[in-house]
Amino acid sequence: MKIEIGVLILTLTLTLGGCSTVKSKTDAMSELGREAAQGAQATASEVAEAGADAAAKAKEGAEKTTTEAGEALAGEAASVEEKVAQAESSVDAKMKLLAGWQEVGAEDGSYRIMMPGEPQKKSQDQNIQGTVIHTDIYQVASSAQQSVYLLQVTAPLKTDPKVLFDSTQQSVLASAPGSEVLSTKEITVNECPGREYMARTADGGELYSRLFLANGNFYQVLVKAPPAGRNTSLAFLDSFRFRQDCTKWKRVASKKLGFSVKLPDTPKASTDPDDPTIVNYLLDTEDFAYLVAYQDISSRLESGTVDEILAQEKEKLLAAYGGKLIEEKAISVNDYMGIEFTIELPDDEFCAVRMVIGNGKLYRAQIRTSAAHDDAPQIERFLSSFEVFEPETSSADKTENI
Repeated sequence: MKIEIGVLILTLTLTLGGCSTVKSKTDAMSELGREAAQGAQATASEVAEAGADAAAKAKEGAEKTTTEAGEALAGEAASVEEKVAQAESSVDAKMKLLAGWQEVGAEDGSYRIMMPGEPQKKSQDQNIQGTVIHTDIYQVASSAQQSVYLLQVTAPLKTDPKVLFDSTQQSVLASAPGSEVLSTKEITVNECPGREYMARTADGGELYSRLFLANGNFYQVLVKAPPAGRNTSLAFLDSFRFRQDCTKWKRVASKKLGFSVKLPDTPKASTDPDDPTIVNYLLDTEDFAYLVAYQDISSRLESGTVDEILAQEKEKLLAAYGGKLIEEKAISVNDYMGIEFTIELPDDEFCAVRMVIGNGKLYRAQIRTSAAHDDAPQIERFLSSFEVFEPETSSADKTENI
């Protein structure tokens, strides 16, 4: 019995010599897709599986080691933070306790993953309009357990992540007729944005995949296994790591004003031309406009409630942009009340906003982009990093690399 998992790229946007060229389903890319799909097929005779007894012993050994470590730490006066750090640092050691699991990674250490057995490796080069696209595929498969574990690394790729993720997900599911997508979500690994989706296959199996476009390389981590092997599937997925952050975002923090946020570069501070009481921190990139603003509203809080002021400010923003409210929800940032909402803007644009009131100020974190990027991981990465806290009057503003 062969386990077939298709891995192919249907659409690529290559940036060559400053020009953007779209190649959709060309002969060259079809061949790349076919060879990649073939690389993801295996039989029991091709790969030796780790036996169930060995896996059980490894699990028992991991549990025993964890118990002994816990007993040894019981008599020490270590802080909760230290214990958490120690637990996180021991993940690799526990993974290696699984029988036959091996680490696979780049020679330069840029990525690594643990695989349940000796992987087969296939490499291929494809010349696309003068650019050599190199792909490495690592796979471990067992027809007896109806499972396959696969890592694909393709480089270099310069394309829109959403287009790449959509086409890859569609092609994988097309290679497994009858599959049903159960969940899809945006994720980050080492601050590198990506996508995770999970599907149920026609034979009742579970298919998990995580996709990343990081530093010009495309990574696909994929596992197909029965539901009984879910823990092993998740351990495989979680073991994939990058050596460092894909984008060196900076934490922009003002202890004096009581807020911090992560941005891909240093923003410029300015006073709002329409309202000098508002101070803006603005960063424009190719696809996104990031804004953090604050305004003293202590006098308004004497006569109005937090909810009333948040509602008023939301309506003012909608009117200023000529936008339509898409979604709204209440939020809390370090116990400070706020709202988060999204706006459909004219000219096919999109805006996501967080407003928080605290310290007598109205804080606003906002990201604006085209409607085509309305689910880009940068949006959640930026908004979720926004923090409000009690100011330190003696502190100065600062920007630090993270």
